[in-house]
Amino acid sequence: MLLNAFEKVLKKCPDAFLLSVGGKEIPKALRAYQKKYSENVCFVQNQTNILPFYQASDIFVLPSLTEGLSNALLESQSVGLPAVVTSVGGNTDVVKNGLNGIVVDSGNVEQLASALIELIISKKNRESMSRKALESIKQFDLRNIARQYINLYNLLLS
Repeated sequence: MLLNAFEKVLKKCPDAFLLSVGGKEIPKALRAYQKKYSENVCFVQNQTNILPFYQASDIFVLPSLTEGLSNALLESQSVGLPAVVTSVGGNTDVVKNGLNGIVVDSGNVEQLASALIELIISKKNRESMSRKALESIKQFDLRNIARQYINLYNLLLS
């Protein structure tokens, strides 16, 4: 889905760059895609410190078909990356459409491409969503989560 969307992105934003970080090996099909779009695509594997990759990025994309609550999404928001995510799992608990990112329908390549193009083209939207990401991620801070559990336990015990 992402690769198909990115081809559409390149038609409108030929300088766009797709960086994918993670995994133990790069499948043959992805190596071929990277070779085809060598100026615009890079797949990096086996990274233990991904913070520099987040910091070098302008947008985070998570085009999952199914998802729980993605640690990568939480991490990306904590460094202020606006996110483009699909409306599955915990993605919509973290990303509020139009506020700290854009939510698209799972499996919808056109929506994904349009959302990416919108954020690539509009620095103003990216910066606004970046600020909101830094604000909204605070609710997922471990101290806040622990306080919520304590309050819940106290409520159940009373």
